Amino acid sequence: MCRHKLALIKGDRKILYNREQDKLFNEMLLSPAYKNVKRRYQEYENQINTVRTEIEKLKEFERNIKTDFAYELTHGKKRNN
Repeated sequence: MCRHKLALIKGDRKILYNREQDKLFNEMLLSPAYKNVKRRYQEYENQINTVRTEIEKLKEFERNIKTDFAYELTHGKKRNN
């Protein structure tokens, strides 16, 4: 998602090209559709954060598998965890 879309969703006025757009921007912020998009964006962020957390857990699991195998290759036996 581009930074422009994120700025609009987050209600960041700095994204405006021209201050004459303020009125339109305010209308957008007050619209029911915007409230729905903002709510949905928070759900999206939560889902993405959950995925990132799971990816980190899987990376740690992968590192442990590699470490265990390297130990076994070096010592000729499985490591006692």
